Amino acid sequence: GDVDTWSWDFDNDGTEDSTEQNPVYTYTTGGTYTVSLTASGLGGSDTNTKTDYITVYNPAV
Repeated sequence: GDVDTWSWDFDNDGTEDSTEQNPVYTYTTGGTYTVSLTASGLGGSDTNTKTDYITVYNPAV
């Protein structure tokens, strides 16, 4: 089915960081991050989690 809402958690803290389909997120602390996306629509929702998916070596200041 069609997806009409997105919920991104870029730092695995359980808090939604963006609801955009194609978001931009800036990490301010170096580390390795787990990213989760929950996509929802009329047919229900599905969550995909990528463990240790992004590694930040030189964060933006």
